[in-house]
Amino acid sequence: MDNQNFQPEMKLLTCPLCFEKCNFFMSYPINSVNGRMAKVIHPKCMAKLGIKKLDLKKQGQIKHEPYEYLQELYNNGEKYDFEKAKNDRLKYLRDDVPDEPSQTDDIQNQLEEAGVSNLFGTKKEINHLHEYLDPQEKIVYAVSGGREGRSYLIVITNNRLMFINKNMFVGGDYEEIGFDYINAVSYSSKFVLSTIMITNGANTIAIENVDKHNAPIFVEKLKKAVQDKTADNQQLFQAQQPVQPQPQTSNLGQIKELKELLDMGAITQEEFDLKKKELLGI
Repeated sequence: MDNQNFQPEMKLLTCPLCFEKCNFFMSYPINSVNGRMAKVIHPKCMAKLGIKKLDLKKQGQIKHEPYEYLQELYNNGEKYDFEKAKNDRLKYLRDDVPDEPSQTDDIQNQLEEAGVSNLFGTKKEINHLHEYLDPQEKIVYAVSGGREGRSYLIVITNNRLMFINKNMFVGGDYEEIGFDYINAVSYSSKFVLSTIMITNGANTIAIENVDKHNAPIFVEKLKKAVQDKTADNQQLFQAQQPVQPQPQTSNLGQIKELKELLDMGAITQEEFDLKKKELLGI
């Protein structure tokens, strides 16, 4: 055999929708089981299902769908919709098909709902963000920026402020600050980037290279979170205070009323003296 002229042949895979051959690099993997690719879909089939090349969210959702279900959509000329699929896929239900979006999908949805954008250079941090959130904790806002020469994802939740850095080599850093300990927050802008300043007790944290449009939103969101926490603490403090008893009619006032009854002859002197001693504690 002439090894010099030998070229390995690229293995072609069959799309389960159109049954045409396609290579791995030009197709979209689906039905990933334990990290292994089971099927791939031809790009034109993805387009027919209504999924664009840059729609990473839908591509992430569709890769876990039973290919039999996608085949039904393809044959009927229907578009893929994740919410509708949760009911329609039941007839093809398999153990490897999740019924709900992944934790990363949930984080992405929260970021979108919070109006977060331009989180440049924080893909690793976003993928690990769910590891730091409590079950009932929600994202209020987030920005990306630099701190002490490192890139961070800075997240405001309904409970705290978090700084997350997932370094590729040493594991990264994590820090959180409770709203009770934040004294002031401000920002300054130059050209297209801003610097956010957070005063925490005697320390001031500088977050550099923040998107100019995101910085004022972040500052206002953090200020409101701190104000809301202060108001909640005040309400809690008031609720824990002992209830003060209602002031009663003074003993002297009652004695005066008894004297009037005595003068009117409504009570006897003996009754008046007995009640007077009782009120005066004699």
